[in-house]
Amino acid sequence: MSHIITEHSRNLHSVRFPFDTQRPFTALLASDVHWDSKKCDRALLKRHFDEAAEIGAPIFIAGDWFDAMQGKYDPRGDKSELRPEYQVGGQAYFDTVVSDSVEFLKKYPVALIGQGNHETSVLKRQETNLIERTVAGLRALGRQVHMGGYGGWVRFTADRGEQSTAFSILMKYFHGSGGGGMMTHGTLSTRRQASFMPDADIIWNGHTHDQWMMAMARERVKNNSICQDSVHIVRTPGYKDDYGDGSHGWAVERGMPPKPRGSLWLTIRSRASEGERWPVIDFRFTT
Repeated sequence: MSHIITEHSRNLHSVRFPFDTQRPFTALLASDVHWDSKKCDRALLKRHFDEAAEIGAPIFIAGDWFDAMQGKYDPRGDKSELRPEYQVGGQAYFDTVVSDSVEFLKKYPVALIGQGNHETSVLKRQETNLIERTVAGLRALGRQVHMGGYGGWVRFTADRGEQSTAFSILMKYFHGSGGGGMMTHGTLSTRRQASFMPDADIIWNGHTHDQWMMAMARERVKNNSICQDSVHIVRTPGYKDDYGDGSHGWAVERGMPPKPRGSLWLTIRSRASEGERWPVIDFRFTT
């Protein structure tokens, strides 16, 4: 196996991969899939997950894998928003979307599934954890997958062998909060997040279905030397098309624009020599 995943606590995990200056480490960062909604672009999702499986890239999901709004007691519920196979009543709805998710995900190198506001809403109203059930189903099939939190940390470590570490990259994931912003797309949160997550090399958000990345330079003191580094802050869009043809619906009535769809490739390239201070972190949104 090209990488090893370890759980240190309920929202702290590490991924060790071989130090290799010729072959970079690649992972797929996804969020806001809304699997059971008829507005989920499953064809695009499958294409991106197939690409990850082909190259052996672990997949991380930062919440809202489920739409899960059609259960009892949910004021947002509307069965017409569901795919036909999920238009069943009572607890059978949740049972069906969980089992179907396990059937789909078992084919892919899913490393971690975090929780989003759609899953926590179900937990509050129905007292069942859809992500925990999905992860349990995958682990029963022998898949090495872990459940994350609404927020958490993943440390990516380049392993030289014999318990020697070349470098590590620390990523904070957070499903997200608020509505983003028509003009700012949620980018105003970047300074705030960077201020209380000073150890992060990467801060990854979802939730608002926006798509952007930015790097913020920092002044640091390391080994009695003043230097600069960067924190990379990204937001992944998801796979639900709420806008459609613009004729009607929740997003249209609120005056919201269409949103992009897809995930984000994270690539970590090992430094070629000891003289290079940092490994190279690259991002590319899926197409």
